[in-house]
Amino acid sequence: MEMNYSIDGVNFKDYGVYVSSSSGLLGSLRVKAPLTVSWEDENGYSVDGDAPLVWEARSIVLRCFMCAPSSEDASLRIRDFAGLFYKSGLRTLQVSIGDKSLSYEVLFTEFTDVSSVFKQGEVVATFTLKMEEIEPHL
Repeated sequence: MEMNYSIDGVNFKDYGVYVSSSSGLLGSLRVKAPLTVSWEDENGYSVDGDAPLVWEARSIVLRCFMCAPSSEDASLRIRDFAGLFYKSGLRTLQVSIGDKSLSYEVLFTEFTDVSSVFKQGEVVATFTLKMEEIEPHL
């Protein structure tokens, strides 16, 4: 089954961008350390056992690729695609698998590891997108 990725309602495929692998979309939530108090005259520390679990920000990494007829075209398409992320504030990342969909309010952190190779007369460019869901949900 095919997965579709979009940012603020714009499908990655509209830019010829595909995701080859991802991390952080499912699971991978870390519990924040609870508030603790260490008393000088007691062993160990005290913690509020009734406090709810709260989560660290979720790190999401998407490893992407695109094909273009020339290096100039690849550069322009990567620049235009990156423009979807180079904005202030939160973006909505949507991942759809068939009729199921996951949505994340993310803060873009990095567009990195851009490289390209020539293959059968085309340029295959790869890059990595990094973002954080600053208020993650299960």
